[in-house]
Amino acid sequence: MTSSARVVVSDARYQTDFRRFSLLSAKLVLLAGLPVALFGVLALWFVSHIDSPRIYAIFALYCCVMLFGALTRETLHGIGRHVAAISTDLVAAAVQFAGAAVLQVVGLLNVESFISMGLAGAASQVALGLWSGHRGSLPRPNQNGTFTLRSLLWFSAPAIGLQLGLWVAWRGDRLILGVVSGPTEVGIYATASTMADIPWLIAAGVSAVLTNRVSASQDYSLVQRYRRLTFIATAAASLVITPIAAWILICYLGGEFRRGLPALLILAPAALLLASTQIDLAGCMAVSDLKAGARIGLQGAVVLVLTAFPLSYFFGSTGCAIASACAYAAMSVAARRAWNRHAHHDPSRVVT
Repeated sequence: MTSSARVVVSDARYQTDFRRFSLLSAKLVLLAGLPVALFGVLALWFVSHIDSPRIYAIFALYCCVMLFGALTRETLHGIGRHVAAISTDLVAAAVQFAGAAVLQVVGLLNVESFISMGLAGAASQVALGLWSGHRGSLPRPNQNGTFTLRSLLWFSAPAIGLQLGLWVAWRGDRLILGVVSGPTEVGIYATASTMADIPWLIAAGVSAVLTNRVSASQDYSLVQRYRRLTFIATAAASLVITPIAAWILICYLGGEFRRGLPALLILAPAALLLASTQIDLAGCMAVSDLKAGARIGLQGAVVLVLTAFPLSYFFGSTGCAIASACAYAAMSVAARRAWNRHAHHDPSRVVT
């Protein structure tokens, strides 16, 4: 749902702007607040078994406010206020951790106060996001009616499959490895894979800008240019980070963590596949093709599940890394094909 916000606001065809979409976001939070809060409370109970109704009430409110903050952040991306969007995340984190630090100093830090600081951080994200958006956006003339809440839900439905598939393909490896090999192997693998994923953050940041620019300008050639630049930047970052990460595993952490080196060396170049997928998916989202993203995400999830169980069983964390690389490769090929189908409709686009 949040990933749809940037497309709807940036594309003039949907006849909406920051102010109108903020009202839609508020209505959506009211509609989805109960199931979101219920899911969050159940998850908190499952992992903690806390016996305090007040903590659950605070956490439920936190879930709803956090959803509103995420929608506001993506809407800022949609109107091109990318620095402001990132700033809302930073402010939310700063408020939460600064508050927790103060509470720790005065001896008042506990589960309830920490969650309350999270709520304060989420509220600050909403407040800063709304202020930045209303200050920096111009009303868009509405010629054919507003983009309704029903339209938003219908438009965003395929994004559920996209996010679910991407989450499984990107993070499901840890769950599968845990089932097959146990928590020790997961800890080793998670350390290596987290460091290998760092270069991919470049593509994650670029995709937000790319979606906005392609959606607003309908210039499909931007995808090819951004892909090249992102690929070069990701490769350069990987060349720098991989030796440092290897030193951390071998020399600094040592012991059992040395067994994570093969996974690191497999997943580091695989970050290039993730970067390519991210850019092509951003292009598909920019032309409102969320269904392609859903298919690609689910395809990656299927490949991971089919390969991770046997490879993890026989080769441990190394096999799990191979399975993840296979999933990334499958998504990369599918994403490129999906984008090329759109690129052929643009005469200025040169497909390579």
